[in-house]
Amino acid sequence: MHKEVATLLTTCRDPTQAPHFAREMAGFERLFKTYLATKHQTIDWSLISPPSSDLIVPWAEITTAKRTKELANKLCILKLNGGLGTTMGCVGPKSAIEVREGSSFLDLNVKQVKYLNKEYGCDVPFILMNSFNTHDDTMAILRKYSTSHVRIENFNQSRYPRILKDTLTFWSTWQILVRSILWR
Repeated sequence: MHKEVATLLTTCRDPTQAPHFAREMAGFERLFKTYLATKHQTIDWSLISPPSSDLIVPWAEITTAKRTKELANKLCILKLNGGLGTTMGCVGPKSAIEVREGSSFLDLNVKQVKYLNKEYGCDVPFILMNSFNTHDDTMAILRKYSTSHVRIENFNQSRYPRILKDTLTFWSTWQILVRSILWR
């Protein structure tokens, strides 16, 4: 695996990003080694149970406007925004796909957060976790929400490589190419 990671590091074209990419790949290697050391462990499901009733607050007790606003101000909405629509023949983030009356998934999400904030007088931030493939397109799309009164934050998830379950090797570029040709 170390050799494959070292080879992958040579693909970083931007010298200013190389140290960051190297740290990410070192983190990936550590996680992968941990996975290999623990992959045969099983979960003892008998040790897992629902929370006790004293930890569950009935909805009727929290629906007062003051309490709802107080609780809503402790929330954030985090959305995975890393998927490209390539398997569906699309270009760019899946969240940009038009789904209803000229609105994309992202438009609908922003409307929901805006409604929540207006309804309860709160400021719930909307956070997008982008992939390195969707980040630039998402940043361009987000410009249209600059006056929406919704606090939108975003960050890039890591660039850890995809691993094949059967061989525990990297999902290589040629495999991605073959897959995209066969799935058209």
